[in-house]
Amino acid sequence: MKLRNCIDVTAVPPIVTLMLGSNDMVRPPDPQCVPLEQYASNLRALVEAVRSALPDTPILLMTPPPCDGDKWKQWCLRTSGGTYDGNGRSVEAIAPYAAEMKAIGAALGESQRVHVLDLHAAVLATDGWAGMMYDGLHFTAEGNALVYGHVSKALADLGLTPASMQREMPAHLHLSFPQMFDVDAVPAAPFGK
Repeated sequence: MKLRNCIDVTAVPPIVTLMLGSNDMVRPPDPQCVPLEQYASNLRALVEAVRSALPDTPILLMTPPPCDGDKWKQWCLRTSGGTYDGNGRSVEAIAPYAAEMKAIGAALGESQRVHVLDLHAAVLATDGWAGMMYDGLHFTAEGNALVYGHVSKALADLGLTPASMQREMPAHLHLSFPQMFDVDAVPAAPFGK
C-alpha cells in the first residue's frame, strides 16, 4: 500500500499533527510491534507523504507519552482474564521511540515546516503523571486536559489557536486505514513499500 494514495487533499488543513509510537513499542511477536528502525523509516515516509500532498502545511510531530508499565500490565491481566500482560509497554520501552521522533523532527527542521512537541518529556515532568492515565497507557480527562494545554501552546507558537480552526468530529471523519482488529495479521512492512 502506498501511503500517499491515502491522503485526500480536498481541503487543506492549517496543520497536520502526528503522534505515533505508543502501540509500536511492544515486544515481538505481538502484531503491533514495530522495531525502532522501521518506526523511524515509517515516520519519515509518513512525513514525506504529508509534505508531498500538503507542501505548505506545517507538521507537528508529538512524541509518544510515557506509559506506566506496571499499571498497564495489571489492567491488561485484569481485563483479559490473565491471558495478556501488556507485552512490555513501559516508560523505558517508549523512550527510544520518543527520542527517535525528536531526532527526525530536528533533522527535518523548521525549514521543512516540521516542528516537535515533546509530549513524552512534558508528561514525565508533571507531578503525578501516572495518575492521569486510567489504565497506564490511555489518558483520563485530566491527562487529556494536560495534553490539550501543551498542544494549544505548540499551536499558538505556530500562530494557530484551536478556537480559530474548524472543528472536526472524529466519529464522522473518514478512516483512511482499517482498524488493527479489522485486518488479518500480516508481516509488518514499512510504509511506501
